[in-house]
Amino acid sequence: MKIVIACGGTGGHIYPALALAERITEKRIAEPIFIVGKEGLEAKIVGREGYSFFTVSARGLKRKLSYQALSAPFVTLLGFFQAFSVLKKIRPNVVIATGGYVSLPVVTAAFLLKIPAMLLEQNAILGVSNRMLLPLVKYIAVSFAETGRRYPNSKIVVTGNPVRKRIIEKQKKEALRELGLDPNKKVLLVVGGSQGAKSINRLMVEMYPLFKNADFQVLHIAGSRDFVWVKEVVDKDSFSHYKLYDYVFDMAPFYAAADLVLSRAGATAIAEIMARHIPSVLIPFPYAAENHQELNAEILKGEGATEVCLEKGLKAENLFKVIVDIISNDARLSLMSKGCQKVQPIDATDQVLTLLGKLGA
Repeated sequence: MKIVIACGGTGGHIYPALALAERITEKRIAEPIFIVGKEGLEAKIVGREGYSFFTVSARGLKRKLSYQALSAPFVTLLGFFQAFSVLKKIRPNVVIATGGYVSLPVVTAAFLLKIPAMLLEQNAILGVSNRMLLPLVKYIAVSFAETGRRYPNSKIVVTGNPVRKRIIEKQKKEALRELGLDPNKKVLLVVGGSQGAKSINRLMVEMYPLFKNADFQVLHIAGSRDFVWVKEVVDKDSFSHYKLYDYVFDMAPFYAAADLVLSRAGATAIAEIMARHIPSVLIPFPYAAENHQELNAEILKGEGATEVCLEKGLKAENLFKVIVDIISNDARLSLMSKGCQKVQPIDATDQVLTLLGKLGA
């Protein structure tokens, strides 16, 4: 039996796909085979995990007029023919697409080849590709009950967002040792998603002098795009309890070590934070399609799991105060951790596999 997993774009689409592949392999359900985009991180990440994969041409639909926007439909059409050829050759039993621009050519090709397919939607709002593909699939597995209320459709099933096993199971004591951290001090993890977040990095640079006398440790993952200029600031006056990284492939020890996370509000980052029951301060990306990151964050805030800081007008000193007020208050950390448990089902991956079983896997 073969299952094709299509993923591409950001880590938010790639890592749920890896969580599914991991569980499919562990349970010996089938052989997972990936179809990924040629232009993103996905081939590199999937290849590191040792899975078989094919690449197809795909490009996101841009909202601003540019060469990228004008060429996207033609690139996607080419990707459709490539995906059609791959699927016809390997003849999988089912196709699952985890969102992003690679989903469109792969699921369309699967539909024409009469291969049953399903989608994953990580965010509170269905993405453009998933809305377009809804008539062609049997199910869309969604992360939030809010999504089902927004789009009343029998194909939409609330499962939660799959999270890799090692993210959930990594032990804190082991993680602190691996990262060279003091087990007697709390840890703030700062991460802006797979591509980094320039605004968060700017705020961290502005707050940097304030961290010097902080009684907690900082793990700052700046992303490869911003790493060089952030490092220039850090190197001028470095201190041992502030550790800077560019890109991290294995987030498991970082989440396991964290007592508080400062992050964007991408749905996969949220799922991983919630799966570890880590309190968070979320700064939604203000230009996310249909403002979905703010909606994601507000769902968590409603359960008491996070504090939301909107980027517009946010000052470094105010953000620093929010961080200190939370990380220094054990009672508040405990309440926020309990709030996390209401958001992300622990068995999200198995819930998605149950739907796959109904497709024929």
